[in-house]
Amino acid sequence: MENFEKNSEQSNAEEVSIASGELTAEEKAKREVLSRLNEGLIDEAKEALDRLDISTDGGHEAVVEGIMAQFKKGEIDRALKIKNSFDVDTRMLDSADFQEAFKEVVVSLLENGEIDLALKVIDEFFFLDNVLESVEVLESAKKCLILHLRKGNLDAARDVVDKFDFSEEIFDSAEVQEAAKEGMMFLIKEGDAEHALDIKRNFNISEAIDDLPGTQEGVKKGIVEAVGRGDLDGAFDVIREFHVSDEVIRAAAEEGAMTRLRMGLLDDVDDIRLRFDFSILAFNSIEFR
Repeated sequence: MENFEKNSEQSNAEEVSIASGELTAEEKAKREVLSRLNEGLIDEAKEALDRLDISTDGGHEAVVEGIMAQFKKGEIDRALKIKNSFDVDTRMLDSADFQEAFKEVVVSLLENGEIDLALKVIDEFFFLDNVLESVEVLESAKKCLILHLRKGNLDAARDVVDKFDFSEEIFDSAEVQEAAKEGMMFLIKEGDAEHALDIKRNFNISEAIDDLPGTQEGVKKGIVEAVGRGDLDGAFDVIREFHVSDEVIRAAAEEGAMTRLRMGLLDDVDDIRLRFDFSILAFNSIEFR
């Protein structure tokens, strides 16, 4: 970590330079450091700070400006690398200019659904509470939540919810409810009924979807997957929540049981038969007679 403990004061000659519009020695030094940082040359920037006549505050300013420059170019990883390579005065990060640049980066990342990188930036940099609670950031966080819900990315959606202080009204809003339903249907059609059930429970989806196109077939896939890997409790959770028909249950249980049978897990097959009560479901496959 670079130590900026230097003390230098502007000489009378420098004051004359300022008055005449010329760059001072410190301004020239800051420009050189910034140039190195903009090229990603961290070691060279450190060397320049040691070699040049630059004050402690001037050094901090150069590094913070370098971070902001990377932010504005979208070079987030390089900005993080610069921050972690220097002992930056946290007071500099509280400046209005830096906080505004920080907010723009977070908003852009969230709107593009890049929650992991957004959280990394938030955790790495010192930020003011009013930045994360601003209308712009919360609106972009809502967009990020909706984006991931529509894709059925429940883990990413949870990350958004955990980090940002949403009001309860957000979760009940038409946009979020519709996105959650879309994500649930996407997962059901992919045969991932268990994760669809997680979305249903976490986002309080009350609207019935049992009769929507693809629901019964998708839920069947989910039951087959659960039974096939021996997770009967998970299969019954899906059955209870999605109100699938006896015909769908029978077909799914048979398919899942066949998977266990092919694996030679006869005890599991007997357990499946008992739990699903195949006599009621008219399960008469010859393999189990």
